[in-house]
Amino acid sequence: MAVPSTMIALSLVLPPRINRWVNIILGAVYTLIMMAAIQNSWNFYVFFGFVEIALTISIVWCAWTWPREPAH
Repeated sequence: MAVPSTMIALSLVLPPRINRWVNIILGAVYTLIMMAAIQNSWNFYVFFGFVEIALTISIVWCAWTWPREPAH
């Protein structure tokens, strides 16, 4: 839970350009960690692992496709 909490905190204090890359990198790393962690786990943990994976993938996708410049 430390990585997602850190991502939220950093999104409030980092400049947008750096925040974008931090979200992409940490989101991808956390997705890989969760994929490894749910191996041979109880169904309860596998379900919540898939929820976390879906959320971090959506964070990475949003950060990747976010406009680089504000609309005029």
